Amino acid sequence: MKLIFVYNAKNGIFNSSVDFFHKMISPKTYPCSLNLLTQGSKKEKEIWTKFVNETSQKIVFHHIDDFEGQYRTTYDYPVVVREEEDQMRVIFTKDQLSKFKSTESFIEAIRSLNMIEVH
Repeated sequence: MKLIFVYNAKNGIFNSSVDFFHKMISPKTYPCSLNLLTQGSKKEKEIWTKFVNETSQKIVFHHIDDFEGQYRTTYDYPVVVREEEDQMRVIFTKDQLSKFKSTESFIEAIRSLNMIEVH
């Protein structure tokens, strides 16, 4: 089983640059709440990095184009899905992700699913 986090962004330097400036200039209209929860202005948030590193659960991150190319499916992004035995199940929808007020509350919600073990 693995958790797959899919950002509402496409891969590539140009897309990353546009996203960076959008996030800095107008974070309230930035379309990826998952990015706001996990990324700081220049790098991944320390609390998120620590959580990911302490987790024994397989976690992967994708941009839209990478995810759709690999899995041949689409969702309303951002999204967190669980893949188990070639089955995909949505764990957090776009709407649910937008309601988290902090990275800490997001991490706590993930832990409460009892799918995450810390080593």
